[in-house]
Amino acid sequence: MCDSDLNPYPGASVTYTFEMQGISFENLSIEIGQYNITEIVFEKNTENESKKNHYVMRFEFGPTVSLELADEISESLKDCMFDMLCFHAGGKVVNERKLAHSLTPRPGEGGNLSAILPSFSLSSELIVGDKKLNEGDIEEIKLNTKKCINTSGELQSILRIYRAAFGINDPLSRFLLFYQIMLIITGDKNQTITDKKILDIAPETEQTNRPDKPTKKETIYTRLRNEIGHKRDNTDINTTMTEISNCLHDFQYKIIEKIIKDEIKKL
Repeated sequence: MCDSDLNPYPGASVTYTFEMQGISFENLSIEIGQYNITEIVFEKNTENESKKNHYVMRFEFGPTVSLELADEISESLKDCMFDMLCFHAGGKVVNERKLAHSLTPRPGEGGNLSAILPSFSLSSELIVGDKKLNEGDIEEIKLNTKKCINTSGELQSILRIYRAAFGINDPLSRFLLFYQIMLIITGDKNQTITDKKILDIAPETEQTNRPDKPTKKETIYTRLRNEIGHKRDNTDINTTMTEISNCLHDFQYKIIEKIIKDEIKKL
């Protein structure tokens, strides 16, 4: 048995830096009490005051046997935290990377600090008019982070796909990923359950008859998905792309966000 097993370090800290596009917030602390993590802290990156949307995420640990263990736990949870922040805050997380990690020294010992050198990247996107999180937004993030941090499998996959879609500027790619979320949640094979779920959430959703099954109706979202995924006569791809762009906002914020929040409430 090694000495660190008998005499653990009083604590450890693992820090990531990232940019949050489209959203801004003040410091945010979430008490966890799991995986030996005392809290997860989000705060402005004070080393770069000129970049208002640069933040750090810091995992604070209680007594721990090694820096490697703290790193391993942080790496396993960081994407879950970024997924939750993207979904609940409604902003794009970009340029995330590990910034530093350290151990709190045992009495009579020096510290053990390791910093990761900064990387440089260019962003071509300009976000104007950032939304500022209110107290309600922050409380929702805190509550649902505690719910989701132990979740594995389907919900983690859904939130990961949502963040991937949120980071894509192309409307078609974003739309198809959002529709895939619907299929994962409903477990649907023929889109019947998917359309029922859509209509349960938004009964006013436009419907048309399927060209291959004239007695069966499909929602606009299923029709557009099928026009992309299948060969349909008398379909113009440019018209389909325009319709996707026009309905994407409602699909994301009225349908997809609602169905994901319903899944989180089940936890």
